[in-house]
Amino acid sequence: MEQENAKLKKDIRELQQKLIEVDREIQIQQNNIEQYDKDKQLIMQKIRKLLIHKDNKFEKKIKEIIERLPCQIEQQSLRNLTNSIIQKGIGVLNALNLAYKNPYNEDYKRCKVLQNQSLFESFFIIGVKHKQFRDFQQQNRISLLKPKILYKQCKPDLTTIERTLWIDRSKEIKKYFENNLIVVERLYDHSEIENLIQRCLEEQNVLQENSFIFNLNSTQFDQQAPKNIELLTTFNYNRQLLVFVQGVDDYITTFQDDGFQYWKCKKYYCFMTYFPIPQIFDQLLKFVTNLMQIQRSDAMRKHKELINGRKIRREITQQEEVYYNFKIFQDIDAVNINYIVEKNLQNSINLLLKEYLDFDKPKINFNLKDCLQQELEISQKYLNYSLPIEQININNPEAFKKAKNQIIVNNMVKYAHVALQIFNYQEFFDIFQQILSEKQVVFFCPNINILTSVCYFFHQIIYPFIWLHPVIYYSNQETLDLLISETPMIIGINQRFYNDQKYQNLLKNNELMIIEIKVQKKRNFQIAVTSQLIQDNQNKFSLCIKTFNFFNVSSNIIGYKNKDFIFSLNFTQEQAEKCKEFLYKMIVLIETELIKKVVPDANPLFINNGWNKKLIKALIASQVFDNKDFIMNCVFDSKYFQTYLQEKYNYKGNNR
Repeated sequence: MEQENAKLKKDIRELQQKLIEVDREIQIQQNNIEQYDKDKQLIMQKIRKLLIHKDNKFEKKIKEIIERLPCQIEQQSLRNLTNSIIQKGIGVLNALNLAYKNPYNEDYKRCKVLQNQSLFESFFIIGVKHKQFRDFQQQNRISLLKPKILYKQCKPDLTTIERTLWIDRSKEIKKYFENNLIVVERLYDHSEIENLIQRCLEEQNVLQENSFIFNLNSTQFDQQAPKNIELLTTFNYNRQLLVFVQGVDDYITTFQDDGFQYWKCKKYYCFMTYFPIPQIFDQLLKFVTNLMQIQRSDAMRKHKELINGRKIRREITQQEEVYYNFKIFQDIDAVNINYIVEKNLQNSINLLLKEYLDFDKPKINFNLKDCLQQELEISQKYLNYSLPIEQININNPEAFKKAKNQIIVNNMVKYAHVALQIFNYQEFFDIFQQILSEKQVVFFCPNINILTSVCYFFHQIIYPFIWLHPVIYYSNQETLDLLISETPMIIGINQRFYNDQKYQNLLKNNELMIIEIKVQKKRNFQIAVTSQLIQDNQNKFSLCIKTFNFFNVSSNIIGYKNKDFIFSLNFTQEQAEKCKEFLYKMIVLIETELIKKVVPDANPLFINNGWNKKLIKALIASQVFDNKDFIMNCVFDSKYFQTYLQEKYNYKGNNR
């Protein structure tokens, strides 16, 4: 019995020990479960935050795209689309089959007519401010700062109606520049400082490589139309706001315990307009740049006269002279020079804002020098521009069409000159048919001037057809996330394309064409520009470019590049004439190959009981013409072609 009791006691002790171990394991598991619950809660919170951030980011991107939708979309459709953002789905972009008005022949006669739309809407100066230098470690030689609006000037003397309709675009302008931070570089070497300031003081021409154009959202002019609306829509049929920008090298001065500090930076002058006429804004941007330089030089001259006078009268010590010589550089830096120039700039801009163009007022001869309150020897003394139309009776439809073609061709020369130096004829026609097919086209280029010029060129190149989908001339890589939708777009990205994992989905998108434009520096500040089609997912239907009109255009592209392939933004008169010849041939090509040979004469059956798309398609398919497969499968169902047909056949109903 004793042995059995001892054995039982031993078993009990072992069981008690096991029970203690089990309890300990249970407690550990309970602790683990509690920790798991806590971790799960933290993870769920992070996921919710990420989803909210993703939704907000997606919503912001969608809104940015909507802002660039063409104004031919009905307001009600835009409101519905904006409301549908709440759905937080990529289907929002896929549902852009909206109710389009007819942009080919809009009737403004029933609108209330306002005054003439002026040459431009407002003027901005973008740069960095002194107070921004308090917020970062100034021991860094190079830093990145957010751009700020240093100066803005809008239309004076608005009427009651205009004041009601007026929208402040400052935030939109600022947002564009915030996508690309301004590099500020501290200069320590005194010779570097003197050289930079001397460059800012010297008379020099506006550098084309620092100029570019970007587009903002559209305006409808549905209820209130300016008197010169026909000319406005000739230049800008999407009625988008465009911004002409000139970047200049400048400097900003700060003062710390160790004395004055000098920072190299960029500054941008911006004209916002409905009239994208480069000949006008090249002159105005040169005038503003020149005015800044001249008034800087004038301030320096007065400063030296003052110092020399005080030295003669022995009213200044050598130490004070050194201080004041540095102080004058601060007084005319990138920010403070605006206060010196303000009166002359304000007076000039106010007077220019009253200038306008129309078919019955085809010329501008504006004396810029007369706007200045003191005698300053500016080089850009006048603003001269004439509509490139001959003595034409615009009441005659054929004459009016010829006048419009002249205006459009002349306005495209600058951008055609850029594109024709970059693309060979096969690349050009590949991109051209991608746009005709209403697919997605993305251009990548580190040079903003080249990028925006190419985007503007291809946006306009299907004239007399009108591209009715989003176009963004100047954006960043975040916009690429939207390309997983099926919405036709033309987008310019100011960065190199990196084929990383993030963009693998883009390469699977059969609707997308990716073109990288590479800029290679050569000797003597020259550059060579080449293009590469990274992705060209063409469908089985493509243009045959062996017909006469296509071959005729190809000859202009082949013969345009110079032998050394050196790229130049400036063009000669001979090159301008070659560009015009090419552009006229493109108009003839589209009118002949895609309209005259294809589009049948009006038939009452086309619009009886609604839009009879099937009958029209059957009649076109029964005809004989070149590129039938491409036209029937890629062009016929496009929004621009269907809208064009509805105008031709005078269809008044909604698009279907």
